[in-house]
Amino acid sequence: MKPERLASRLDEMFALTKKGSLDWVVNFQTTELMEDRLKDHVTDENGDTWCIDECYTEFTCKFAGEPFHLITYELIKTCGDKTQTNNLLFLAPDGIRRFDLDILAPYNVENSKILTYKIHELWLLLLEKAKEKSPHVRLDASEPSLSDMPGANTVS
Repeated sequence: MKPERLASRLDEMFALTKKGSLDWVVNFQTTELMEDRLKDHVTDENGDTWCIDECYTEFTCKFAGEPFHLITYELIKTCGDKTQTNNLLFLAPDGIRRFDLDILAPYNVENSKILTYKIHELWLLLLEKAKEKSPHVRLDASEPSLSDMPGANTVS
């Protein structure tokens, strides 16, 4: 799917979600809450050491009569008060339920600041709906195992 088409669909989904007309299941895994000593660290050419976090989020719903399955991956590097992020998007077939960059790679969608913004806004709306105990939103969080993340690229 072209990024422009995905942006348009996200706008429609946002409006329908606000009305309570879409049922969502959102799964996410992140290393952000793990102790820094357990995370990967890299040293750059300037000698700065960066702490690496990874976050996967899977958004699933039925939209226009068809399954919609978007997986986002965010690589977050921090060094003191400096932060760098890298965001990837995947429109995977419904059967792909693994947070694995190698498996997801063929389903990569070209990302843009506007897509990142729209997905973030959808995420915030879904969090708001979940806090309101909406029957239309189910959030499932899980911690990655230390053998899987960071660095291994695979989380089941």
